[in-house]
Amino acid sequence: MHDLDELASRLAIQNRIAQYAHAVDRRDFELVRDCYHQDAYDDHGRYKGGLDGLIDYFHRLARKLDSTYHLMGTPYIVLEGDTARVETFALHRAQVTGDAPVLQGLRYADRFERREGDWRIAHRLVILDWEHAAGDAPRLPSPPEWLRGDLGERDPAYEMFREARPAAE
Repeated sequence: MHDLDELASRLAIQNRIAQYAHAVDRRDFELVRDCYHQDAYDDHGRYKGGLDGLIDYFHRLARKLDSTYHLMGTPYIVLEGDTARVETFALHRAQVTGDAPVLQGLRYADRFERREGDWRIAHRLVILDWEHAAGDAPRLPSPPEWLRGDLGERDPAYEMFREARPAAE
């Protein structure tokens, strides 16, 4: 693989992983869909199957959650032509409605494929390494002047990303 092609591939894969975290935490499930090839398979623990079912699962799950937060580590990428094996460590926090938050250490074991020049997830395994109930609210919470994250278009950063997205086809 040519050095510039390899670098471009690595950056495209890293960006797709960041896009996934952004999209799932903002509950922009059509943007999540864009991270996968249409015929992709995903094993998300409670859900195992195709892309349409995954998006339906996320919609159902979102009704039980006040918020989620994914902190993605630097992915380990092994390129093999138009295929890449990728492992990404992640910290995931889920605020379950009416319950204590859950903190999880996850790994995403992905097979990315480049089709028509576009790197997307073709096969994903979500591996749970550990989890525990997160602590209570901080004793000295941040003051109200801080911008607060929210879902979808209510999020303060959403406008910046809306401007950067290509028009729907």
